[in-house]
Amino acid sequence: MPLTKYEKQHQQRMVGAVKKASGIQDTLAINEALADNGNDAKKVCDNFGVIRAHTGARSNVELRSQASIEAHEENMEAILMKLKRGPKEETKVKLEKELLQEARSYNERRNSHDRFDLHCLTVNLAVIYAKELIEEARKKGLRTIFLVTGAGNNSPNGVCNTKRAIMWEIKWNMPQCRVTEDPSNQGMLIVEL
Repeated sequence: MPLTKYEKQHQQRMVGAVKKASGIQDTLAINEALADNGNDAKKVCDNFGVIRAHTGARSNVELRSQASIEAHEENMEAILMKLKRGPKEETKVKLEKELLQEARSYNERRNSHDRFDLHCLTVNLAVIYAKELIEEARKKGLRTIFLVTGAGNNSPNGVCNTKRAIMWEIKWNMPQCRVTEDPSNQGMLIVEL
């Protein structure tokens, strides 16, 4: 039985995710590996031994190479450490811009263009960036975007201040939007435009 248009598109997304995550560009080999593994892109990547699923990612489609994730996390942590040292005000502004630029470039490289990772941003930067993302999504005609803030597991009080600040900002200053916590992932916000 031939594949429907939707099934073909889904297959292409899985192949693209495996190519991007593994660096292997042989479409035939990837299609065969997907067929052998029940069309499970994550399992194919695990078999290649170079991948982990990005936390909060869509299963089977949105995969990241371990090196890509670690490089992003290291860059963000290095910039944050510089910020925590209490630099001069002009240096602080420069470091905040650098942190925001790193987050932007990471999100632009992702497979999904409605899901944005705000991990490692300061609360103020995350709120500013979230507002920018909402405006960009509105211009693109998107109805919903997902903001990955983290659940607060690494926060001193166990509460994600970034998530609370973004929810408050949207609730009180963007009445045309609706924001809720994803019931299946406490570290993700669903913003309906």
